[in-house]
Amino acid sequence: MGIRAEESIWFQVSYIGSRAALGTLPDGALDARRIDTGRTLAEHIAECGGDPTPLQRHQRFLDPTRLRAYLELHIEQAPSLIEAGKPVAVCTGIPGNFRYPDVRIEGSHDHVGLPRRFRRDAALAGAEFAVALDRLWEEHDARDVPMACTLGRFHTDTALHGMTIVPGSFHFSLDVRAYDESVLAGLDRRVDAIIAGIEQRRGVRFHLGAKARAAVGHVDPTIRVALLAGATELGVPALELGSPASHDAAAFAAAGVPMGMLFVRNANGSHNPHEAMNIDDFLAGASIMTWWLATRLGG
Repeated sequence: MGIRAEESIWFQVSYIGSRAALGTLPDGALDARRIDTGRTLAEHIAECGGDPTPLQRHQRFLDPTRLRAYLELHIEQAPSLIEAGKPVAVCTGIPGNFRYPDVRIEGSHDHVGLPRRFRRDAALAGAEFAVALDRLWEEHDARDVPMACTLGRFHTDTALHGMTIVPGSFHFSLDVRAYDESVLAGLDRRVDAIIAGIEQRRGVRFHLGAKARAAVGHVDPTIRVALLAGATELGVPALELGSPASHDAAAFAAAGVPMGMLFVRNANGSHNPHEAMNIDDFLAGASIMTWWLATRLGG
């Protein structure tokens, strides 16, 4: 299956293709505007010859109850396999997340000569938020609780900022993810508390805007064990690894489809021209997937 728009960069909605097929696109997704054209997802679908109307009704094009499983082979997007010297990993889980695509901090645009006690500096409020978020991540790391947070956009207002202007407006995006729904809920509360404290101390206001969520992607334990057994039988060195990134596999898992993933060793990260997967490593991962298909489905 070829799936479009797993990434959320254009419309700031994740898993568009897979959730459209499963009838689980979130409400309002078709009204999301592409960041470069300003036109909606529905308009772009229509321009490409598609009909967005069934998607607005959450019509299913794939019935999860008729799917035996969803398996995905993907390059690793971190250097864990490079570090471990292993060609392949079996996925243990895909993080869920909550996201604020377009947060604005409202302060006051003032002259650089204004003393600190009078300032409502939106940029420093953003900086304080970023540091608090990093400390929150550090705290979870120290307790071996996997999570991640990303400020993908982080900037003052380009139309108004200047060297001698106290910034009265600051913009950022936020992505917070974890492998456990209870951990994710706790992070949600902590982020709210951090914001409330900054607002009180600095006299600013956070306008969070639209909030998006994606459920934790639970790997089917039977598939996970079988993929490890296949690696052993085929003599492929493999380890177990939680996915640091989101994948369409999570949308299938959320719809009740048994799901499994394999990661292939890859240098230099992903989504860039310097990706460096070795073809032998890819074939090792493909052989494990083929083994699963042959032993579980016959052939």
